[in-house]
Amino acid sequence: MDSVPGRARRTAAIAALALLGTGASLGAATADPTPVYEHAVYILTVEDPAISGELTEDGATALTREAMDYWESQTRGAVDIDIVDAMTYTSADACSLSRDTLRTAAADEFGVDFTAGNHIIMYTPQPCPGSPGVASIGSGLASGGWVEVANKVLATAVHEFGHNLGLGHSNLRKVDPSGSDTVDEYYALFGPMSLKIGNYDTGALDAAFRWWADVPGFAAQTRVATIDTDAPAAHTVALAPTTAKSGTTAVMLTLDADDDGDIDRRFFVEYRDGRGDDAAACYASACSTYANVSYREGIVVSEILGNDLEVFATRDSDTEPWQATYQEGDTYTDQDGLFSVTVTSIGGGQASIEVVAGATELVPVPVPTPDPTPSPDVTQTPTPDPTPEPTPEPDLTDEPETGGEDGDLGDLGDLGDPGDPDSGADGTGGDSSDNGDSTQSGDTGDEAGDTEASASGQGTDGQLPTTGTEMGWLPWVAVILLGAGIATMREFSGRGE
Repeated sequence: MDSVPGRARRTAAIAALALLGTGASLGAATADPTPVYEHAVYILTVEDPAISGELTEDGATALTREAMDYWESQTRGAVDIDIVDAMTYTSADACSLSRDTLRTAAADEFGVDFTAGNHIIMYTPQPCPGSPGVASIGSGLASGGWVEVANKVLATAVHEFGHNLGLGHSNLRKVDPSGSDTVDEYYALFGPMSLKIGNYDTGALDAAFRWWADVPGFAAQTRVATIDTDAPAAHTVALAPTTAKSGTTAVMLTLDADDDGDIDRRFFVEYRDGRGDDAAACYASACSTYANVSYREGIVVSEILGNDLEVFATRDSDTEPWQATYQEGDTYTDQDGLFSVTVTSIGGGQASIEVVAGATELVPVPVPTPDPTPSPDVTQTPTPDPTPEPTPEPDLTDEPETGGEDGDLGDLGDLGDPGDPDSGADGTGGDSSDNGDSTQSGDTGDEAGDTEASASGQGTDGQLPTTGTEMGWLPWVAVILLGAGIATMREFSGRGE
């Protein structure tokens, strides 16, 4: 079954890939009404008399409201977030406080559990060692959880709350001319779940994450092609910018690798134009080339992997920067030879692309209904936090490090010029930062916290023991009434759902 933890339970049909100029009619997308998930946010601000310059309770509330407005907008009203209450926790030794201590204090003060739809956002002093931001990972848009923010800027608050809603990280997959690849965590510098750069705002939610979160309107604005390497065919598609509220904003390419009827891989093509919700994003200005990667307005190709996404970057030789977006005349060819995307034109608020993927029929491709998955429950099956260890600054000459703590995904903080991670050149400037935790154990039981496993924590369905003893065909009682014999047989069985 093509089950995707974290997506809202609804069935949607997505229109097939538009073949412009063929005269073929486009299949209409249909969807059941999307539920609105109500969220309640509580705020805890840590105050230490020995540490100055930290956010006040009012300042923390204002920053939180701005971050919540981002998610209400990017999910197109699928989440409705209210800030219910705020408190200040005063300590003369704030840097020694554990998250568990702060969460317990907040739960006692507010009288709520930070489970389905309830969130605690804790603002801790920035001078304390540790991650600029860390959060529990939910299972979808209905989830609750906890967030800790030390680097008190909008991009960090937005990023960490995204983890509560079930999203992983935006990573960059570098594919060299030989076809081998490496993955740099956080370095798909477009949407909210990537690395935070300086004081730039986060960009719009990526197309792959819009599909994962089942954002309203995604079906109507997406065209789908089924990859068939035995019958490749070229199709031309006009893409509106990914931030647009009308028009086709994404192409999704699906692969059934073993022909069993289940979709094994999903690729996405979108147009980032550096305008609208992307106008203040770093890629639209200062990050046109960053860490030896070219980030510019153009076509972005990505793949969803669990609740993480990977943007594909390529280059023709080792002397050139990696290319994370594709310009007019460029062609991206999948490293496994599954499909190709050629940019035929960009301008006037749209891009024209040619996709060779093998889709030949205009039929709606349904998004399957996943099994229900529970929201994380951090109070029913608590796991004590280990003593936080100081996390090192990122060494961009190596692959990003991974760690593991309490189901957390961390965040990189402000960076200056890191130099070239491929050449090993030293970077300069910027604030200290943290790679965060990209692998995690998650909480036990029904906790959602492992992005590499089912977010439900339920395990797999299986055959339960049968009720009583399996008797087969067995005569129970022969009752002779008026000379007539009636034999009754019964069979017992049961199945787990």
